[in-house]
Amino acid sequence: MRRQLWKYSFLIEQQRRIIHTKRQDILLDKESLDPLSAKAADRYCMLRDQIGEDVLKKFKKQITLYQINRCWADYLDYISYEREGIHLVAVGKKDPLTEFHRIAIEAFDEMMDNIDSEIVRTFETVAIGKDGIDMLKAGLKGPSTTWTYLINDSPYQFSRLPSLIKAAITRHCRPGFSLHALWEKYFW
Repeated sequence: MRRQLWKYSFLIEQQRRIIHTKRQDILLDKESLDPLSAKAADRYCMLRDQIGEDVLKKFKKQITLYQINRCWADYLDYISYEREGIHLVAVGKKDPLTEFHRIAIEAFDEMMDNIDSEIVRTFETVAIGKDGIDMLKAGLKGPSTTWTYLINDSPYQFSRLPSLIKAAITRHCRPGFSLHALWEKYFW
């Protein structure tokens, strides 16, 4: 079961690393944000003259990180949905793992293109002042939750059975203790 789960999650992990690297490069100013000056040249020049290069650079970083996070969350939601029903492709005599990888790669490529277009769209539509942008006012609030994936080795981890057994044994471990009597009292 672990090997099968790993086969499905390996590709997503590689994609997560690509996104993480891209985010780190932006945070550490290793990646150029100049495509905005080429794709929205008029607005870029106007804003550079109005608010200055430093504020514009901060704004570009903010919207780039926001759009990366939003698009990645949407991608994970889509992939989770696809993963839940991927076993149905076996009815059509297709390999579920191969189909899942095909879907994940296509969706990831589309997400990467969508990030760039959303950055430009946001850049062209959001109002920017001398102090930069108010992300909440602009409707660019980040998510309040994150995606978490849990692979659980113990199916009884959240069951009450282990705690009941422990409590019963603790209460009844005295001289003359009978496990059979305990079993009948609590579990039959």
